[in-house]
Amino acid sequence: MSDTKSRSNKPSTTWAELYDLESRLAAKAKAKQERRGHPNSAFIRRRKTVTLTDEELSYLDQISFQIREALRPGTVTQSQVYGLAVRLLKERSRFLPEHADSWGEIVRALMEGKG
Repeated sequence: MSDTKSRSNKPSTTWAELYDLESRLAAKAKAKQERRGHPNSAFIRRRKTVTLTDEELSYLDQISFQIREALRPGTVTQSQVYGLAVRLLKERSRFLPEHADSWGEIVRALMEGKG
């Protein structure tokens, strides 16, 4: 297989580099911020409202904590976790059937990766 073809099959991770910027991972070696206050956003995010169950909120808190711990001392926002979830779901969306009679079918297709 040629290099060009194998590169086109890999998902783009440019967004992950933007998340690194936003989390200030490149600057983690700095002991002090050069200026006081909240730093400017690395890129624009749009506000959306999400309504979650208590269980979903618990999952969000758990995964946010795990990612925060893994990237420490970088910062992690819930918006980044939402964004990651959407991107992972987008990657799996190729397995979605053209028609489904239930959410269970959708979940199975996404989890099993058969489409």
